Amino acid sequence: MNRFLKYLTILAAYITIFLFIAFIWPNKNTISIIESTESMENPKFTNDNEIINEYQKISKKIIPYIVKANVMVDNETYLAEIIEDKQNGQTYYVKYNDIMKWLPFYDVDIIQNNEEKLESLSNFEIEFYINYNHYLSKTDYFIFVDIYRNETYILKRKNQYFYLEKRLSCSTGSLTTPTKRGLYTIKSKGSHFYSRDNTYICYNYLQYDGSYLLHSFPYSFNKEILDDRLGQRVSSGCVRFTFDDSKYLYDNIPIDTAILIN
Repeated sequence: MNRFLKYLTILAAYITIFLFIAFIWPNKNTISIIESTESMENPKFTNDNEIINEYQKISKKIIPYIVKANVMVDNETYLAEIIEDKQNGQTYYVKYNDIMKWLPFYDVDIIQNNEEKLESLSNFEIEFYINYNHYLSKTDYFIFVDIYRNETYILKRKNQYFYLEKRLSCSTGSLTTPTKRGLYTIKSKGSHFYSRDNTYICYNYLQYDGSYLLHSFPYSFNKEILDDRLGQRVSSGCVRFTFDDSKYLYDNIPIDTAILIN
């Protein structure tokens, strides 16, 4: 009898674990979204289908800014995605047919994007998108750069939910020197840096991958702004901000903060 009770107890434990994995764990994010939106002026969700439908609707608005090109490899032409560039477009790292390699600029013919004007995302849409995808950050902050809209969203975690704290206008990489996309973390930061040719200075930088940074407008050495364009794709690949907004980022965003560049 004791052995029977022992096996029965073990069986009950396995059943409990199975039920948790099968029914409770998949809905953990759903429960978080329901609880987090109840106190806000947002749609109120009561079940999984409503949340899934809302996510599908929002995700259609968040369009990745992918730069494509026709590339020449071994006398064959392929349609490729531009991943990054070096030396202001002298060489390109491209992806085609699941192959990734560096090519010189003369083998890369960049295709002009047919862009449509997109409406700004609401605070709710930004928060919902980040939380639904369960993005993680080692700090209480999360950065989302929307290249298509040239906007940067700063979210701050409260009770395991990321809320939008600040929305910043920015400028991103041009078609020939695009901003590198992907999910990264802030690796370092500093008060200023000089250009490679030592002709200008930028302030308040945050580095997320190699030479790809978030920073202020470029300035001359006598502190004149050299290019103050916002909301456009005009940089050499970095994400640019006004001095005040770059200072906000430098002062508030810790190293190891996750950043999504889309």
